[in-house]
Amino acid sequence: CPVAVAPRGYRRHRSGPLRAVGAAFTDTPDGHEAVRVAADLAARTGLPLTVYLVVALHTNWLRPEAVQPDESVVPEEVRKAALDRVVAGLPGGVRATGELLYGEVVDELSMAAERAVDLLVCGSRGYGPVRRVLLGTVSSALVRQASVPTLVVPRADTG
Repeated sequence: CPVAVAPRGYRRHRSGPLRAVGAAFTDTPDGHEAVRVAADLAARTGLPLTVYLVVALHTNWLRPEAVQPDESVVPEEVRKAALDRVVAGLPGGVRATGELLYGEVVDELSMAAERAVDLLVCGSRGYGPVRRVLLGTVSSALVRQASVPTLVVPRADTG
């Protein structure tokens, strides 16, 4: 089942109701499941949802200022189209937008509070024989670094 983890000290610093939900999206079954869970939460609470897709950047170590989108696998236009399709496919009662972020995945998603998100939903691949017990690399890092509570949706059972 999904598990929410709040950052250390969250109870002392947080006041008031949630205002917005964010979902970390990748075009994988795990990413789609995270968006589905986030959309369900947003629909039931009436909160707006922002779906985030992070375009990884890489640095040319010979010229550190040369940071460019990593398009070696999937071009940015394809990523944007996938994000737009996911947002357009959400149920009618969900107020949702999509946003491309650029940088390191965990760094960008962990700054959810700066993007006015009060709860971040992410999937967890958790590959391996104990995948239902362990978090994936990104979800594990997000739980440790996120500025807001993170709801981790486990990997769907594939058989």
